[in-house]
Amino acid sequence: MKKIIWIYLVLVNIIFSCKTKTENIDFEKNVLIGIIPSIVDSTCQDPRIFLSPPTFITFPPPAGMNSITKATQGKQHKQLLKQWQFKLDSIEKGTSSIYLAFNLLIKISTDSLEKKLASYTNRKILKTNSKENLTMDINSIKLNKHFKFKNDSSFSKNINVWNEKYDFVFSGFFNVSRIVFDESKSYGILSAGYSCGERCGQGYIIYIKQEDNKWKIDKIEETWIS
Repeated sequence: MKKIIWIYLVLVNIIFSCKTKTENIDFEKNVLIGIIPSIVDSTCQDPRIFLSPPTFITFPPPAGMNSITKATQGKQHKQLLKQWQFKLDSIEKGTSSIYLAFNLLIKISTDSLEKKLASYTNRKILKTNSKENLTMDINSIKLNKHFKFKNDSSFSKNINVWNEKYDFVFSGFFNVSRIVFDESKSYGILSAGYSCGERCGQGYIIYIKQEDNKWKIDKIEETWIS
């Protein structure tokens, strides 16, 4: 009789643990679905937009010429600036989609996220038994603006990926890690990365919090830049 009771208790514990694990995974996926669009907006860019306007550089007038040269240079710069602003406005008002290669396999972060979140919030960290990767459904994530995801498996994994001719605007590779939560599941932390070229990219630690039943970015820390 005792053996039967023991087996029953073990089975109940296994079932309860599996249910809790599933609920935690579903909760985390829903948070990722809600917060990824904001992370993309904060870390990714339209590669067609210049990072800065044309720089005004003055040169000394050549021998035999007067200061009119400087005025001419200023006029040319204003014209370049006007052209740059016109192109920028055209891109921002356009409807072209901007595609990001996204890895659907969400992995555990290599950063010490537990310690960072504990220090940031002064709260206890939620301990889970799951140290597994999880897989996202790309269609469940609705990005803002003109950004869209493509499965990164459809892109080359070597340096030639940046030289390919695409029939769409390719912004780069984007990834996030699994989230570490505090025990109340009011705060969370994850890492994110964005690569936009051979020597172009940045890594981040993203602190998130729940307000009015919605998750929002609370703070972003840059961890690396290329």
